[in-house]
Amino acid sequence: MKKSWSFSVIMSTIWNFGFKLYQKSATMPALEEAILIEEKERFKGMDFEISEDEKKSSRSRFLKKKATSASTRLTQGLRKRSKRVSDCRYESISIEDIRDAEEETVVNAFRQALIANDLLPPGHDDYHTMLRFLKARKFDLDKAVQMWAEMLSWRQEYGADTIILDFVYNEYEEVQSCYPMVTMV
Repeated sequence: MKKSWSFSVIMSTIWNFGFKLYQKSATMPALEEAILIEEKERFKGMDFEISEDEKKSSRSRFLKKKATSASTRLTQGLRKRSKRVSDCRYESISIEDIRDAEEETVVNAFRQALIANDLLPPGHDDYHTMLRFLKARKFDLDKAVQMWAEMLSWRQEYGADTIILDFVYNEYEEVQSCYPMVTMV
């Protein structure tokens, strides 16, 4: 008694056999013949009847479907890219500012301690920076204040806040002669 095989079972078997070979066979007739021979040997033990015409037509339909879906994915991807309009070099990143109530109270206490010790310059009054210092010292206010004071003294010693104003650029003319598109403000 011969088994009746459904089209989907046959196609999944062919797919498992190697889609890569079938892709190449669309342009290489010699390879197509080798695949047919391998298919015959593979299906020799199975009892089902499918004509050669059905095999060829199902394979060609399968390959056409794959080719059109790949083409569609490519064109849709290109459309998506062309619709993106950006005024800057980098895409905008939105960061949601989620604050924990306990951390916020500790940061406010840290801010008040810095203000009391006159250690909070206007450029450094940032919630996340203060939270980073507190986390580094496991929320110990005294250690965080000491670390903050050391940070400010280091910045003053090495001129981190005034580097743009104090920087002397002696090679400016030489660089401009080699790279005229580079401008320094």
